Amino acid sequence: MMELDEHLFQKPRQDTQAEAEDQIWMAALEEGTLPSSRSREHKSSGSKAASGGQGEDSENPSAGASASTNPSGTASSALPPAAEDDSSSDSEQEEAVGEDAPENAAEGATAKGSAASAPTRKVRTMLLSPAWRRGSLAALQAMRSKRLEEAGEKEILELQLGQIRYSQDSIRDQFRDSRHLKVMREQLTKGKDDRGRDFTVNEVPKISVVLRDGVAYSADNRRLWTFRHCGMTRNTRIPVIKKRTDDGFLKKLTTFTQGNSVARRGNKSHY
Repeated sequence: MMELDEHLFQKPRQDTQAEAEDQIWMAALEEGTLPSSRSREHKSSGSKAASGGQGEDSENPSAGASASTNPSGTASSALPPAAEDDSSSDSEQEEAVGEDAPENAAEGATAKGSAASAPTRKVRTMLLSPAWRRGSLAALQAMRSKRLEEAGEKEILELQLGQIRYSQDSIRDQFRDSRHLKVMREQLTKGKDDRGRDFTVNEVPKISVVLRDGVAYSADNRRLWTFRHCGMTRNTRIPVIKKRTDDGFLKKLTTFTQGNSVARRGNKSHY
């Protein structure tokens, strides 16, 4: 009679454990943390072991305790390698917790607790006054000019659009491929080309820049004019290629406004 009573008490406990596992599984689905197929297999195998292995649980109390603490019914040795390896990156461990949420719930909570206890640097947002802003922009320009001075020939770097000056006194209304400057200017303004694809500065050949007397002069004045008249600000950074000063560039250095402006030749409607 005593054995019959124990069997009757064990049956409701098994049903309750199965219902709890199903609730945990449904909650994970609703939260969007879909467990992997391997954890689903461990879940089903764990529920089968709980229903058919009462003798082993009674003989090994520690196994029953581990099964009760792990809702998915998996052992700690069944964790994915990313969760076990301490040398893996934080992103890999976070991905492992997101994929196998029922398996790694305890490890994820421990990792988050340790990250919260670690000292973090507070980032504060502050508004700069116009004077401070002008000073910071001047410092950035000086830093980029220094990089241009130290860069080698054909090296790619970034400059602010306002740092680059015209090297000629006038420009034509079309490129060498007979396209009008207006076409590229409108494409850059809209961000789309004629076929509806994205069109940015990266789709335009990089401007060649020559450093002379501490001033960055453009060897591609039509492209520079297009960039300046498509809605970009003077502080916009664009990629450039450093070019060495040669006789050909010196012959084309015809600006008489120190490169601050350029005249337009041809039909003004093509600009």
